[in-house]
Formats: sequence, C-alpha cells, structure tokens
Amino acid sequence: GEKRARVHHLLGAGHGEVLTLAGLYEVDRSGEGKRESFVILTTAANDVVRPVHDRMPLIVPTALRDAWLEKDADPAALIERVRAADAPSIIELPTAPPPRPNPR
Repeated sequence: GEKRARVHHLLGAGHGEVLTLAGLYEVDRSGEGKRESFVILTTAANDVVRPVHDRMPLIVPTALRDAWLEKDADPAALIERVRAADAPSIIELPTAPPPRPNPR
C-alpha cells in the first residue's frame, strides 16, 4: 500500500499542570531472584487524543495523586475514583517533525 506521511503530535497538560499517569508496579520474588514489572494503565481516548489514537494513558487528577502513590492502596478502588474524577486538561502543542538525517 501507499505510505502516508507521518504526522507528529505533542500532547501535554494544559494550564501548566503536571500530568500523573496511572501505573502499577510489582516485584515478584516467588522464583529465583526478583522480577520487577510496570504497566501504564490506559483508557478510551478523550476528544483531544481521539483524532490521534483510540486509547490514552489514564491520568490521575492532582487531588488523587497522593492516594494513588500509597503503598497499601487498593488499585481497583482507586481506578474507579480516578475514572470518576475530572482529569487535568490535555492539549495538543505545536510540534515539528524531527530533523532528517543528512544523506551524505
């Protein structure tokens, strides 16, 4: 098929906010040594992200950031609280494609 030109997008927080992405971290010590794993949780894209992709990271609102980082927090209960809360706004920022390599 015909290749389409890549379009670069830069998405960020509006109003100078910091985005906190919901992630889970686990250390498994059941076998030999330890195995660490990490995942960023995703959700359906909002109106800003949808033209670029159908999914986006789940964003933790500032008011829930400390609760999300609690070691003994219940992830399932917090995910529901995060989904029900108003997330920080996301905006698309102007960007330029990366420089092309010099063919010489």
